[in-house]
Amino acid sequence: MSGRHLRKLVDFMADWGVRGICIGGGGEPLMNREVWGLLPYISERGMEPAVVTNGSLMDEVIIAEMMQCRWVGISLDAGDREAFRRVHGVDFFDRVVQNLTRLVEKKAQTAARVSIACKLLLHPANLDSLYPACRLAKAIGVDDSHVRPMDTERLGLQDLRITPGDLARLP
Repeated sequence: MSGRHLRKLVDFMADWGVRGICIGGGGEPLMNREVWGLLPYISERGMEPAVVTNGSLMDEVIIAEMMQCRWVGISLDAGDREAFRRVHGVDFFDRVVQNLTRLVEKKAQTAARVSIACKLLLHPANLDSLYPACRLAKAIGVDDSHVRPMDTERLGLQDLRITPGDLARLP
């Protein structure tokens, strides 16, 4: 989506009295370079921006822009490299942890009011990694950890259901 179109959508929502806009869903929003610079524009229009990202594409520019957000969610989904690879199919764990750490450090440096959440998808491939992920998020200094179940029913992935037996094996 073009930057002009994104700004028109923001303008429309501001005119309608929308109080906040979350950039996320349907894929990694930071892959669209037109999103970069949109967070300050949302603020300028009097709304609270928020963003959900997988954290792999963050640099100093977008981290600085994120300081204007009401909240930022980083989809870590694992507490170690192997579980991350099982869930995401790529080895970006260290990069995401580094970017999450940089985000928390920037918040501390700027005294920004942004709330930073580590987002964790409850998935059979990461069950054993959820507790370590929450411990990691706490050590980094995030404000919250959000655990949400994977929607296996609607996606036709019933074979990925988490059973009570799976949960009983957790530490």
